[in-house]
Amino acid sequence: MPTLLHLNGPSGVGKSTLASAHAAAHPGTLLCDIDELRSWVSVLLERLHARAVTPLTAVVSRIIEERGGDELVLEGRRQLLDLATGHGWAVVDASEQESALAALAALV
Repeated sequence: MPTLLHLNGPSGVGKSTLASAHAAAHPGTLLCDIDELRSWVSVLLERLHARAVTPLTAVVSRIIEERGGDELVLEGRRQLLDLATGHGWAVVDASEQESALAALAALV
């Protein structure tokens, strides 16, 4: 089953390090950094907050659907988590430490 691992938190706490380590341990993982994705679709930024399902979340969901496997979204948006859940994917939301650690342990 595809899994969406959502990492969110302040700068410098190790989100990118954790994402890279997870990707290294799980071949085929797609790392999606929201800042990088935003630069790809910069013309759509002004509409990013306007709709529940944005062009950005549609693009990411299409990538996830086509690839399968585990995906990581760094500093993702709530809409993406809702979209993943709506498609029946396992979601690991790392915004709460205890539940995130338990969910990550289950993925290993």
